[in-house]
Amino acid sequence: MFESQVMENTKNLIMNSPKDIPEQQIFTALSNDVIAGLNVDMVSIWYFDETCEKLSCQYSLDRSNNNNLIGINLLKTDYPAYFNALIQGVSIRADDVFTNPNTAELIESYFKPYQVKSLLDYIIYKGETPVGLICCETTREKRIWTGDDIDYVRALTVMAGVELKSAKKN
Repeated sequence: MFESQVMENTKNLIMNSPKDIPEQQIFTALSNDVIAGLNVDMVSIWYFDETCEKLSCQYSLDRSNNNNLIGINLLKTDYPAYFNALIQGVSIRADDVFTNPNTAELIESYFKPYQVKSLLDYIIYKGETPVGLICCETTREKRIWTGDDIDYVRALTVMAGVELKSAKKN
């Protein structure tokens, strides 16, 4: 099924690039594929610290509002329900971020300022260790996420996760 969907940027980068792909190239390819394949408004890539107590935005792409999330940090002490749901469940699917109990802590500090209505977060792993996540968000309207949406993001994060092991940081 995914062959017919847009995954070409990430797939081409991984298959046709030298062994050590710069991290920013992976982020760009992955984000462009997510925006095109899922028709979302914002995609961001976040890294956990070593203890999974902090998330830091490393890359963001916003196709309509020009929001730049790079440098934003989220702390588990401020958002414990969100962090726990993410780590325990591997993903968070919030069709409405304002009513989802796993995302309610982020309403005032994140969702309202960035006009986020729906969110799909999926953890990126290196082996068994969570190292980050990809965050897919809508700002124009709420989105009911499907199993296919989750499978699409999962496939991309698996491809990207493999490459992040050998990526060179710029």
